[in-house]
Amino acid sequence: MSSSARRVLAASAALSLSIGLAACGDGDGDPDEDLPVAEADLAGVSNVVRGVQTEPIEADDDTRVQAPGFAVDITASTMVRTLNVDAYEDITGDRPEAEEGEESPEEVRAADGYVFVVADYETSDPQWQPQDVAPDSEGRLVVDGAVVTSVLDSEESVRQSGTIVVSVPEDHDSESAVLEVETDGAVQTVSLVDGTRVETDVPQAYPGPVEVEVADAERLDATFDHWIGGETAVQGEVVGAIATPYLPREHGGDGWAAPDQRFVSVDVDWSLNESVTYDRTTMRLEAPDGTTFQLVNKPRTLVDVFGDPAVFQVPADLDELTVVIDPAYQNGVVSDAPTLEFDTITATLRIG
Repeated sequence: MSSSARRVLAASAALSLSIGLAACGDGDGDPDEDLPVAEADLAGVSNVVRGVQTEPIEADDDTRVQAPGFAVDITASTMVRTLNVDAYEDITGDRPEAEEGEESPEEVRAADGYVFVVADYETSDPQWQPQDVAPDSEGRLVVDGAVVTSVLDSEESVRQSGTIVVSVPEDHDSESAVLEVETDGAVQTVSLVDGTRVETDVPQAYPGPVEVEVADAERLDATFDHWIGGETAVQGEVVGAIATPYLPREHGGDGWAAPDQRFVSVDVDWSLNESVTYDRTTMRLEAPDGTTFQLVNKPRTLVDVFGDPAVFQVPADLDELTVVIDPAYQNGVVSDAPTLEFDTITATLRIG
């Protein structure tokens, strides 16, 4: 279902609010005026909401927000005029007291001119690569553009579920109440009313990481007469790659890729049984139109030419790239020592 279609449904739901909520009060659709009144800015999470039937939200490309290590789905939602008192106490810490000689209230009603949006949510790990490092994600409830309270933190648990209750004006729209998720400086919001993604600072997060096939990978297998060690072997080939909108700094990226870009991280299996200090090998990516892309990190370590993956940032619409590696070695310590050049090797990356 498209975003526009969901907005139409949300508007229709708002128009039929008095009909849909009639069962929550007396015959004219209004709740009992003698019920305690909730605060107009009520907002929070509760796992003891009772007597509310939420409507399931069908997941599609326009729902959920996702980031490395953390994704949030609004799985169901509805609007009501009253809330059971246990849920109210769970959110606010206060429990309405009965008037002398009267029974304790079992419900509270929304403030005049307001209703409760009740939304079920689930969080999960979308399994973005690499999985060993993920930034913290925080979730906040935002009503009419103002942050009301914090409700989620991926550091506490990646997998969470619960029910969000937010008080909103009766004439609200799908963007009036949202869950705002911030990950490494990027903010995204999902509607509590209809489950659609409202805004994102990182549109490149959708669809997220994509598969990369390595094809036609050439292998270097050469020897040379090292000025100290004698006959020395050098071998190498491209063995894998990932394409992702987010790459941790620990893996050679810079967090989120630039808009309309993504990181391509290339694994190279390389063997050189002499010091890498004098290695002069270079590497680049080439697009089909001849555009070249240079490394954004330094894959060389103290002991390996490609001890870390080689990382590039490229336009997200490229679905094929060629890895070009020009192996070379300075055979001596003096500045005018000869640089030995070996056969260039290539590999094709098919993305998506």
